[in-house]
Amino acid sequence: MATMTWDDARGRAAARPHRVLFTVRRLVALLLVLAGMAVIASAQAVRAVEAAIAAALIGPLTRTQTYVWGSRGSFFWGMGTDHAHGIRITGECSLAYVAGPMLIGFGLLLLLKRLPSPQVVVGAAVGIALMLIVNTFRLLLIAGAIHHWDSETAFWWAHVVLGSMVAVIGNVVGMAVALTIAFRNRPGAP
Repeated sequence: MATMTWDDARGRAAARPHRVLFTVRRLVALLLVLAGMAVIASAQAVRAVEAAIAAALIGPLTRTQTYVWGSRGSFFWGMGTDHAHGIRITGECSLAYVAGPMLIGFGLLLLLKRLPSPQVVVGAAVGIALMLIVNTFRLLLIAGAIHHWDSETAFWWAHVVLGSMVAVIGNVVGMAVALTIAFRNRPGAP
């Protein structure tokens, strides 16, 4: 029979919470990776949600009726008028292929760095929320240009030029905010 000193017992008890936190961190990392994979796998559903959000906002702005064709990731406005228009959100213009890899990256970051799990999850959530707001604004910008000028040229300028700039800047800002939150008050940081 081995004997144990008081210091030995205290050391073992102190080591247990560290193991539990490490296990929780790995579990949260796995959940983030799985969530990212799910977002990518369900990109069509993400486009349907984006279309529904855009339609809900463009209707009051144009004072027209809207329609969402969720299975195609499309939304229409001006329904019942001579100037009905629609936009189909393609994979390249959707948040799915930005948010999914971001979640996977934040899950891997959680495994590689000693960061608090809640901070990483909040950072990812805030970053993705900002990116969703920016992408919705971009869709409204494109729809507004089409509604106002009613031409292919308006679509091209609003989508290719302005929309691309808004998307790039918004995604960079969203990622920067997410990383700032994730790394804020990092243990051992000055």
